Amino acid sequence: MKEEIRAFIYITAISNAIDFEGKANPRALLGRVIPKFPELKSDMNSLLSNINSIVDEVNNMSLDEQKKEFSKLGKDIIQTKTPKKEKDGLPNLANTQDGVVVRFPPAPSGYLHLGHLVGIVANYEFKKKYGGKFILRFEDTNPDNIKLENYQKVIDDVMWVCEGDVDEICYQSDRIDLYYKYLRELFEKKQCYVCNCTSEDFKKLTDAKEECPHRKLSFSEQKNLFEEFMKGEIEGVVRAKAEINNSNPALRSFALARINKTPHPRVGNKYKVWPNYNLAVTVDDYLMELTHVIRGKDLEIGELRQKYLAKSLGWEMPIYFHFGRLNFIDVELSKTKLSEKIEEGIFTGWDDPRVPSLISHRKRGYKPQAFRKLILKQGISKRDSKITKDEYYKALDFFNKEILEEESNRAFCVKDPVILEIENYEEIPFKTFEMLKHPNKEENGKRQFNVEKHYMIEQEDFDKLEEKDTFRLMHFANFEIITKTKDKMLVKYLSREYDKSMKLKSNIHFVSKNSEQIILILPNNTKVKALCEKLGNLKEDTSLQFERYAFVKFDRIEENKKVFYYTHR
Repeated sequence: MKEEIRAFIYITAISNAIDFEGKANPRALLGRVIPKFPELKSDMNSLLSNINSIVDEVNNMSLDEQKKEFSKLGKDIIQTKTPKKEKDGLPNLANTQDGVVVRFPPAPSGYLHLGHLVGIVANYEFKKKYGGKFILRFEDTNPDNIKLENYQKVIDDVMWVCEGDVDEICYQSDRIDLYYKYLRELFEKKQCYVCNCTSEDFKKLTDAKEECPHRKLSFSEQKNLFEEFMKGEIEGVVRAKAEINNSNPALRSFALARINKTPHPRVGNKYKVWPNYNLAVTVDDYLMELTHVIRGKDLEIGELRQKYLAKSLGWEMPIYFHFGRLNFIDVELSKTKLSEKIEEGIFTGWDDPRVPSLISHRKRGYKPQAFRKLILKQGISKRDSKITKDEYYKALDFFNKEILEEESNRAFCVKDPVILEIENYEEIPFKTFEMLKHPNKEENGKRQFNVEKHYMIEQEDFDKLEEKDTFRLMHFANFEIITKTKDKMLVKYLSREYDKSMKLKSNIHFVSKNSEQIILILPNNTKVKALCEKLGNLKEDTSLQFERYAFVKFDRIEENKKVFYYTHR
């Protein structure tokens, strides 16, 4: 069993035991472990055996011993109760009287997706609530999984979610000399050492609570190794010299720096020694004066290591709050798997509407306020939750529709056109008519139409109407069907005003025969040609409502045709 998994089970068992008078319940632990490490479901027998073993160990302690152990490990790691949530969906945080300094720290290893939203929104909304500073900090100290193009894409996404309200952008790859400084300080304080063991051998020693042979070397011997390591002249890892007998395996030792000679996309071959996550995060969180670290529960164990390093350096660290995961039951969020499908041509790119990336939702016309409202409605808490794709989009579309209905002008669009001819066209007593661009905003102007002999209507509406039926062309006039063939309908003008007593069968939209051709990109990434009333020049990213169909967003001009993305109904 991996060290981080055993450590999590151990801490959780102690917390559960304290809640129930010294006796942890294995089944209660199972409900916490599986959501956090879903890959363990493939070997439930082994997992249950490990849980039972750890629970037996914990239950053999007295309640006082459990409380001491819990205090020793850090009581903030497992919170049995989430801080009280306010109406805004955010829990109250301590020590916010002077505002907060928070950060969102992505790795530029891929585009951001739906799984990143809670981290962005939580930190941004806390900053809005209490005032202060929101930092976008790129954790880019692993040259192996970085693409230069991803930096700006991540910036664009975060700026979009936060509507430009980001106070600072920084890059860990610009701060390597700082990490070296504090790595040396830890070494001089004899809090770390250079280790050349293989990962397999080192794990065996750590599990047995035995010291690595390199840890036993004299300081002068280690000094020589350290200097060679910092020059990149030897292979190895710098490890924290933590308490080897610590009951928590995660704190017996952990890596602080390693050698990686892969060229870095931003800084090239300037560095060979790269800090590990815990060292870089500890240094940055302190030097950037973070007041609160708001992040997912999967990083709870890292808090112990970061506090250990901070204590070794004599630093006070921020307040930590770890929120629960939103687990999608039927949405693939793995960057690796999504990248593979893009490379294989299954998806056309990260902006393919089938990809759950933020950029694809932006192109489709979703608004950042809708995502923030959804996440706050669900609440930022310690509790993990599960959701299906349908459930998620039902809620998201509700909040997005509230925004789009208010800002979107209306237009007519016909996807499967069938011709409609007005037999008594000459008898229509007016030659033009108009409609408001937005039903509640006269200031947005009006749509102008000419009365014509021929119009195009939807095939679906055409199929539902029969001879002698009366119907209305929306906002125009009432008609009766005279004859209907396979691909044409002949109608008679009846009247202009809407009249309930006429018992009209349908109220349908239409377009002129000489309307402009457009392209609709659907959620399954198929392209559909359609006819749309003439819209003139549109600004990129303009949202419209094609009446009786859906909200759409204008994306670009392609082959002299306007291209729209389907948003939702």
